[in-house]
Amino acid sequence: MQPHFRRDRVLSQLLGGLITFSLILAATFVTGRVFLPSTESALGDITGTLVTTTTQLDPRRTLDDLPYPAAAVVISGAIEDRLILDRVVREATIGRGPDPSSNDIEIRYTDGGSTLTLIVRGVTIGVAHTEPFTVILTTAGQTFSAHPGDCNLLIDRFEYTSLPPTPPLTTSRLVATFAGQLTCTNVLELRTRAAASFFAAFDY
Repeated sequence: MQPHFRRDRVLSQLLGGLITFSLILAATFVTGRVFLPSTESALGDITGTLVTTTTQLDPRRTLDDLPYPAAAVVISGAIEDRLILDRVVREATIGRGPDPSSNDIEIRYTDGGSTLTLIVRGVTIGVAHTEPFTVILTTAGQTFSAHPGDCNLLIDRFEYTSLPPTPPLTTSRLVATFAGQLTCTNVLELRTRAAASFFAAFDY
């Protein structure tokens, strides 16, 4: 057999093996792309999860994690926002005794820029109220004042706590402690008449 014939045969075998290896490698790569998520897709999923987790606010769960009186509010519509109002600037004005007919709430929550004011006369625990009560939400330079029928109020807890006298008072006084939630739909802004809906949980 001639030397050049042997050389051509060896080259042909090497070329065939290289082609076979290339086909196997390509098939493996395609299979991996089908069954394994791409790095870009996986990062997109993780980012989406983080964004969703950090922007969600469950008002009731938020209050459970706070050691002080506060209101947590989620707003949509004319304003999209989530608020934690962690300061009480006007305490509940209670002191007329444990008569259920005098179970009133008058309180204002703020974070320095936003304010939720709630005034309710004659609270009934566990019963949904639609009126009459006052709800005013001020945020981002806009004021939303609810009209009768705009809101649904539910008080989960209402009880009196007796505080010792503080000078110049000489007798103890009763202060109401309470917790509840508020759902308001399409409340109009006083000037622009734009509508916002909000859900709030609060305690004191």
